[in-house]
Amino acid sequence: MTLNNAEILYVVCDANATSGMGHFMRCVSLASALKSLNVETVFLGDFSPIAQRFAEHFKQKLQLTTASVITRIASLALESQVLIDSYAYATTYLPDNYRYILIDDFCQQEVYPVKAVINFTLKANNYNYVSKGAQHQALGTDYYLPHPAIVGLDLPAVVAIKRLLIMIGSGDTNNLSAMMFEMVSAIDPSIEIKIVATKTQEAALAGIPAECLIRPTPEVDSLYRWADLCITSGGLAKYELAYLAKPAAVYPLTEDEAVETNQFSDAGLCFNLIADGNTKADIINTLQRVLTSSSLRLSAHQRCLQVFSQASALNTAYFVQECLRGN
Repeated sequence: MTLNNAEILYVVCDANATSGMGHFMRCVSLASALKSLNVETVFLGDFSPIAQRFAEHFKQKLQLTTASVITRIASLALESQVLIDSYAYATTYLPDNYRYILIDDFCQQEVYPVKAVINFTLKANNYNYVSKGAQHQALGTDYYLPHPAIVGLDLPAVVAIKRLLIMIGSGDTNNLSAMMFEMVSAIDPSIEIKIVATKTQEAALAGIPAECLIRPTPEVDSLYRWADLCITSGGLAKYELAYLAKPAAVYPLTEDEAVETNQFSDAGLCFNLIADGNTKADIINTLQRVLTSSSLRLSAHQRCLQVFSQASALNTAYFVQECLRGN
């Protein structure tokens, strides 16, 4: 079977104060890859002004709604093709007579009565969605969905750290960005530091020079090109940086992030800033080791090249296309 006309895939996800940008951006990555395969996407969700700006930049169609995931799906015509990337639903309540593809991280649902599941996390191969009802599954980093601005971006290994980017994101409720700025400045005052911060975060960063603050941008490739090293929390940014073979120094903010950051660190794909303890002295010692050891960073760079594929977004798009074509 061939596709003579563009298929439509409805993408159900959010990018707001509750869910952040991670789910949205990986769906945008998939949508961008699918467009090259003649599959059209329409996003249904609650999207912040920043997310709306990013969608416009990447030419994605949005339908704004604050309705529940289940209500959004039920508003579509029967037999519609639906991609869901959200924690805010249970598979047991999915309406019948739709063709579902899920992006899932934890395999925590009791059943997966769906066409397919995509899980690109480092632990994905430990799961079996087919045994829980899914018809197909795509597991592992070969199906990673990088930020669309960095697809195919090739960056060299860094010998010395001269420029450092701090990007904790909207979850920085304890002002970790300021603490990291202070620590890096104390270790090496010559390092140029930039902090990615929204306008609402600026008040908490009042003690940081204004020229060190930059706003979130859809052109995140420009930030990664600029930075020799990035400090981030335990979300999807560590995947982006591992994909680019520019392993991040990571400070996890939640228990789930801590578990996955340990896995990433154990696999040699990032540097866990609290691996040796969570006191200020522990973090400074770990950060200093990362900043000064080029051999440590080169080893992680080489490991990232082994684990991540530059073609992963297109791999996932082909998988989705085949699922949409099948019965």
